[in-house]
This record gives sequence, structure tokens and C-alpha cells, in this order.
Amino acid sequence: LQEIQTFKLFRSKVVFAVFLTKNIIALALSDYYIVLFNIHFRAAVQTIHAHTLDITCLHYSSKRKLLFSSSLDCSVKMWRFKAEKLSSPEVIEEGEDYETTALALIEDSSNESRLVLCNSQGTIKLYSLSRFSYQLS
Repeated sequence: LQEIQTFKLFRSKVVFAVFLTKNIIALALSDYYIVLFNIHFRAAVQTIHAHTLDITCLHYSSKRKLLFSSSLDCSVKMWRFKAEKLSSPEVIEEGEDYETTALALIEDSSNESRLVLCNSQGTIKLYSLSRFSYQLS
């Protein structure tokens, strides 16, 4: 493992990072923002106040071009990634009693997409994404 680059550009702690493309990383910050960062240009291309409490997980589907974020504010959001920007989110889960601590996307051969949400009380929820308004193809 060889270090290639180091960036020290953010005012708050980065808690999650996922690659969206070869040059674009989605970063979840400790101040509830998601930042899209271009590593080639060393610049933020988009900054979004995504949640009202700590972001607990990010997951990206390169097949669907969808970013999912979860938070201690009891919300899970789905963001469409297009032209190096995130669209306005669609809220998948929102409430006062389910703090999602982990999430994962399952995409099977029948082109069905399911989202798994887990919380600190040991509960797992499974969603079919076909009920959401985004076209998932």
C-alpha cells in the first residue's frame, strides 16, 4: 500500500468516504454535510447540508447512480448522482424511533433493488426500492 496524495481541506472530521467516480468522492462530515470532492482538482464540487444529526453511513450504487445516507436524525435519504452533482434527496425512512446505524443495497440478477437498514437495537428493515419515484434503471 503506497500513499499517493494527502488532503487537509475540511473544517470538520470526515466520518465516511465513498468513490462515486474515478475522481469524485462523497464525504460525510461530522457537521452533518455531504461534500462531493474532486480529487483531481483538489476542490469541493458540491456541499449539501444533508442531515440534522450525525451521518452514520453512506452507500453508493454505481449501477444505479444512487447515493444513500443515513443519520442519527432517524432519516435515510436517496440521492441521484448525475453530472457530478447530487439531486435533491428522496426520503426513504423518517421517524423518531429508528436511528439507522448501517445500510446496504442488494441488487440481484432480476434487476430488483432492495435496501437493508440496521439499527443499534438489532432491528433490520428491508425495503424494495420499486416504490420510490426515481427510475432505477
